[in-house]
Amino acid sequence: MKNLEPNAIEQLLTIIPDHPANSLMEFSDGDEAFSTAIKNVCKERAYKYQLNFVDEELYKKSQPLFAEEGLCSVKLIKWGQRRYASMALQYYVVFVSATVPDEKKEEFLSNVLHHIKTSGHIVLLLPKNDRKIVDDWWVLLEEKLFVSISTLDVSDNCEILIARRMHGWGKFG
Repeated sequence: MKNLEPNAIEQLLTIIPDHPANSLMEFSDGDEAFSTAIKNVCKERAYKYQLNFVDEELYKKSQPLFAEEGLCSVKLIKWGQRRYASMALQYYVVFVSATVPDEKKEEFLSNVLHHIKTSGHIVLLLPKNDRKIVDDWWVLLEEKLFVSISTLDVSDNCEILIARRMHGWGKFG
């Protein structure tokens, strides 16, 4: 689990655009403080929030804490599934705090790409001071035609890699 400090959470969540009918998604590793902060932003601004878990115990634990009719849905997913949400719903920001297995990273990016709105962001919370993991993700993001890839230095506990999805920048998938 990569716990973000409260000030890092506050700074990171400033990337969420203040648009009506916004929607956010998170692939969580169980950091309750981070997920609660996202849920609070969604509640305050009447946004939709989909919280995904690959771990069944975390899913069961989080279901009563986060599931809120019309605002937050909590789902148990598998990395290899083709869709993580309804095809009709796209997200402005997709946060990934869960650890995606190496053999699933490329497939995950291909699948999640279709859930991100044009000019939306993917935000990866990665282990701090592990240059290889950051570099591997960076290369995959470039291959999937994400743009404006950069790291944010707001946390002592994790490396934050952010990229933007743009429409019409080549073949996606």
